[in-house]
Amino acid sequence: MKRTALLCSIALVLAGCSKKPVEQVKLSFPDFPENVADMDLGQSLTIDVEAANDEGAGVTWSCSGEACARLKTTPSSATFNAVGITGKAVLTAVSKKQPSVTRSIRINVKLNDSPDMVCK
Repeated sequence: MKRTALLCSIALVLAGCSKKPVEQVKLSFPDFPENVADMDLGQSLTIDVEAANDEGAGVTWSCSGEACARLKTTPSSATFNAVGITGKAVLTAVSKKQPSVTRSIRINVKLNDSPDMVCK
């Protein structure tokens, strides 16, 4: 009987010492809730990412699409310069803490419809 009580006590102690479940990291672009941005060729745009439950680890960035250009990045933001050609670019933020968690934003790069100078 004592052995059973001891085993039950040990089981209760171990159950109380179990690890807390890991909270899922959540990424969002607070300035772009629809995950889409439009810009003109020649402009720059900074995308900030909020990473909940990541303990300050931040993200890494990548770019795909015909309008991609070199990014200037930090663990919490990326600056996209629309140089080169028009088209679409997709910036993807990947959680450093949980690499399976990603968030992407589509950037549509267009020609400026209103030129700065009009020749007469």
